[in-house]
Amino acid sequence: MDSEKLIERLNQYSQSLIAYKLGADFADACMDAVTALSTLQEENEKMRDELEQMKNERDSAKATLYWLKLHGQKED
Repeated sequence: MDSEKLIERLNQYSQSLIAYKLGADFADACMDAVTALSTLQEENEKMRDELEQMKNERDSAKATLYWLKLHGQKED
């Protein structure tokens, strides 16, 4: 199950009659789980963005090193 669907289901449970009948503790647990999953999802997205940026920087450095290898540094 993907995390978006799970978050939505937990939100629904915490606000539903089932959660009411099971007590506030269950609703609180659902909301805590939603918060934790949402936070992890945001952190995961940030880390994916950082990884992509690092890959781009790595590729740029590799290209620069390759160019220097082919052309060498020219002396003044």
